[in-house]
Amino acid sequence: MNHTDSRRSSAHLNSLRADAQAHPRKPMLELRPLAYASPFIALLAGTMVSTQASAAGFQLSEHSARGLGRANAGEAAIADTAAVLARNTAGMTRLKGTHVTGVLSFIDLEVEADGTTTTATGITLPANDENAAPNAFVPAFYSSYQLDEKLFVGFAVFSNFGLKTDYDDRFAGLDVADEASVETINITPSIAYKLTDQLSLGVGVDYVLADAKLSTSAPQFIAPGTPALLDLEGDGDDVGYHVSALFELTPQTRFGLQYRSSLDIDIEGDAEFRFPVPVDADGSLELNLPDMVELSAYHEITSTWAVHGSVNFTNWERFDSLIADIEGDPRSPITLKEENWDGNLRYAIGVTHSLNEQLVLRGGLALDKSPVARENRTLSIPDSDRLWFSAGASYLVSENLSVDFGIARLEGESVEVVETSEGIGNTVVADVEGSATIASLQVNSRF
Repeated sequence: MNHTDSRRSSAHLNSLRADAQAHPRKPMLELRPLAYASPFIALLAGTMVSTQASAAGFQLSEHSARGLGRANAGEAAIADTAAVLARNTAGMTRLKGTHVTGVLSFIDLEVEADGTTTTATGITLPANDENAAPNAFVPAFYSSYQLDEKLFVGFAVFSNFGLKTDYDDRFAGLDVADEASVETINITPSIAYKLTDQLSLGVGVDYVLADAKLSTSAPQFIAPGTPALLDLEGDGDDVGYHVSALFELTPQTRFGLQYRSSLDIDIEGDAEFRFPVPVDADGSLELNLPDMVELSAYHEITSTWAVHGSVNFTNWERFDSLIADIEGDPRSPITLKEENWDGNLRYAIGVTHSLNEQLVLRGGLALDKSPVARENRTLSIPDSDRLWFSAGASYLVSENLSVDFGIARLEGESVEVVETSEGIGNTVVADVEGSATIASLQVNSRF
């Protein structure tokens, strides 16, 4: 960078400082679109926060307790409660009458970083954090309504993506990874139509609200010669769609397929440069969420035993970089981080056993492949392959009321992360290991 550019950058920062002092900014209101949503949706928003992704990348799969108990194996084909709206809207045609399902999941996370930070001057410091991700509650709500023999409609509120890493204030690598969070809510009206006795089709709209925060080192050209940290925080929304099909080969065997579109959410809010004197400006962050495909199968071996499985593909190639736009900065848009993720596959298999007319037991195993190559791992999203071990049960309280419980243990690999802060020049080398225990409770009613 030449001296002219340096003077321009310094002048721009001085202008921002003067504006910040002359016009103090009010705290940003998070999740502003929710002000126009129903109180129930606002309640969901209040609890659907601070969540670290339990699936690969920062994807969430805590859609139902029944699904959790079978490691989400066969979810697009089983269609046994209104929670099928999250995985295959065509499955509504198997739900006669009116069905309502409520779910609350708890994620107990264990993310540990053990390493060192080497400063630009060559000093080595320990960089350890025994709990870099907080625990979380994840709720969901589903309802389906049969209009006639062939036509069904549904409404659902759930989340497909979520992330929260928050390193301790004493962590010797905060310029690389301080805090990162992504919170989303998917509001989904859907419709399903039974074309024939064997084939049903579904389609729906996905209105997604997102709230995000990122703390990272500022690129060097923003503040030449000055170590600086940048905080970005804001919210946004986008509209997508999903299409699905359910094919019932026989009364005992069926297949489900669903595609959910990608989303491009412009997160608008506040950008703060953490210098000796903090400087605020308006800013935005582009959040590209992937499209997803799920293929599932279900087969009843006997009247009391069934097997089921799923293959899921998530197109994480769309999450290739984090790009910010700082108002008034001629260098915007600014690439904060190159992510360079790949698409990933998830494989799941499960079994269900009806012990008697009131009690059903289930279990499942899954392998969730990471979309992040070794050279692209970061402390903000220290992703790795995951193994799922799941079990669950359903109890029929009455003809119109049932309760489900599911539990899963996720074991992630220990991975090495090497990351250098731009501008500051510190390098963190750490082994990061993550695991989680998830418990979920579900209540289903039908009318």
